[in-house]
Amino acid sequence: MTAALLAPIQLGANEAYRRQVGFEWEPITDAISYEVELSMGTDKTFQFKTKDPKWSGKLVPGSYLMRLRSVDKRGIAGSWSKTETFNVLLEKPQILSPKIDVKT
Repeated sequence: MTAALLAPIQLGANEAYRRQVGFEWEPITDAISYEVELSMGTDKTFQFKTKDPKWSGKLVPGSYLMRLRSVDKRGIAGSWSKTETFNVLLEKPQILSPKIDVKT
């Protein structure tokens, strides 16, 4: 049996593989919004704002640093939380061919 090799799929810069991730946290008393900060350990960071104590988005696979803080009705931001790390992994591959016929 020989395995057929497939050519790699070429992705454009705007078509990078991304996975949906999400976070939820306990609401902070008197908070009207939250700021979420993500980075991959480089100088480049991304900040997102959300009114609910949760955030979701699509991220490329890799290791990330994340922290958050609340904002009160006066628009004053609280202190940043402790920085947490997390990994975004590739999805588990599915073997399409050859089909394995398992007999029990």
